[in-house]
Amino acid sequence: MAAAGQRHAGGGVTVTGIDRTRYPDDTVVAIVLDRPVVPTDIARGRPTTADSVETSHGNLSANAVDGDTSTRWCAADGDAGHWLQVDLGSARPVTGARIAWETPGKAYRFRVDGSTDGSSWTTLADQSGNTAAAQVQTPAFTARARYVRVTVTGLDSGAWASVRSFEVYDRPFVDPSVPNSAVATA
Repeated sequence: MAAAGQRHAGGGVTVTGIDRTRYPDDTVVAIVLDRPVVPTDIARGRPTTADSVETSHGNLSANAVDGDTSTRWCAADGDAGHWLQVDLGSARPVTGARIAWETPGKAYRFRVDGSTDGSSWTTLADQSGNTAAAQVQTPAFTARARYVRVTVTGLDSGAWASVRSFEVYDRPFVDPSVPNSAVATA
């Protein structure tokens, strides 16, 4: 059996040229993937900064990307208007984020921005009108960025500008923990 393939932008592959004349019922195609099937969080363990940090309680910006939802980043006064950003190390494709907020049952309003240089920012997802009281939000977008920032634009009463987990992805994903989550595509 001889087969040729063509790789497409976005990771798709087309297999052509399978010769089934000799063994029409015994065609085997092997597929070797160039990365894991399950998307990985490219923000985990990366350097972070924030415009405000509640240091007195140890709620540092790095806690949002440590992979542990028992820790968190919190702005010193907990008010809206504060931001948290992660440095991915180099400009790369990004397809979405997963944000786990501190308090369940509250509608967090927010915006996700991206930058290749840390100076010029582009809005990747604007959830400033969000009314969903879901603790986990998964905005999908397609961009190229080195820095990804989440800014809290509004809070329900009793909620704080506080993030338990800030994850960023570089290829299509669906968050299985969120019903009807978006599918981000590259």
